[in-house]
Amino acid sequence: MSIEELIELQEQGSRARVLGLKTKDNPYLDPDRMPLHDGGDLADWLARHDAWRFGWETEDASRESRHYETLPDNSGVVHSEGYVTQRPLLLAFYPR
Repeated sequence: MSIEELIELQEQGSRARVLGLKTKDNPYLDPDRMPLHDGGDLADWLARHDAWRFGWETEDASRESRHYETLPDNSGVVHSEGYVTQRPLLLAFYPR
């Protein structure tokens, strides 16, 4: 696979995430695209699968960072959907 193909597959994965597709929608999970016997074909298939998924995961990570807002008192996080996740209370125990 050329570097151009790798980049194109990553862009396809990124676009899929933008469109709301899930990682299970990776076109390289289609049984018709999976190699059956040849080890060389398996390595190429895996590289293509991973490139698409990397693009999807990169886009997903960039979206996650835009969907949270910390509460002013730092007690939790407000999600873009409107619900709040409270930060866990950490207790320290010191031996006497």
